[in-house]
Amino acid sequence: MRNKRSKLEPKIYKSKKDTPKGNILYFHGGGFFLGGKYDLPKYHIEQITTAGYNIISLNYPLAPESKFPIIIDYIIDSINSFIKKIDQPYFLWGRSAGAYLSLLAYGKGLDKKPNGIISYYGYGLLVSDWYSQPNQEYLKQPLIKKESITNLIEDDMILSSPVNPRYLLYLYSRQTGKWIDMVSDTSVEDFVDKYNLENFSLENYPPVLLAHNTKDYDVPYKESVELSKKISNSRLLTFNTDTHDFDRNTNDHNTIKLIDATINFLDQNI
Repeated sequence: MRNKRSKLEPKIYKSKKDTPKGNILYFHGGGFFLGGKYDLPKYHIEQITTAGYNIISLNYPLAPESKFPIIIDYIIDSINSFIKKIDQPYFLWGRSAGAYLSLLAYGKGLDKKPNGIISYYGYGLLVSDWYSQPNQEYLKQPLIKKESITNLIEDDMILSSPVNPRYLLYLYSRQTGKWIDMVSDTSVEDFVDKYNLENFSLENYPPVLLAHNTKDYDVPYKESVELSKKISNSRLLTFNTDTHDFDRNTNDHNTIKLIDATINFLDQNI
């Protein structure tokens, strides 16, 4: 029981300033299949807490044990539960799938508007086909057979998992083009109709900082381009690297530039 409770509890990184400027609710990536509240690089944590912000990193239920309505409802409930306890400004921040969840949670309705949303290589299902077709880059890796992943699926709701084993779930989903099939309890068409961000008045969103890599093999760069066009108060930071989550390399100048821009965005929207 204690282990399950500890998974539900957020990981809080406290501001290094006596009086925090605000709070950042962070949601990890992992394609809905993997990842957890400890995935933020140390560099990101150090820079942002030194700048005066608390970071609250949260777990959420993972697929395929939990289907998408459970995941997004959990995200919304977590945000609403937290903001009831604070009177300071707050922001939403996500990387990859976590960025999409942050953007979607705002669109579906929150009890209090965030001061801004930060999306690192996120998406809005605005660009068709990539999410339902076999991914050519992932097909370069050894093919994963369905029977080899069944033992990774647990009956209980998963809230935090080792990265390497559950990565096979995501790899299988992208090699086969069954990513949404494994996440959703409806058809791909119904899922996209329901959760496409165009359904949620993007022109009325709070300030949004978007960051994406033009060579992203996982989530098309065009997803952030389209979001930047439709969200009137947004800024798109474009990078030219050969990875999806390029900021994991904290020695790279692109990561330093990205975190500096993130802190500027936070300070400008307090």
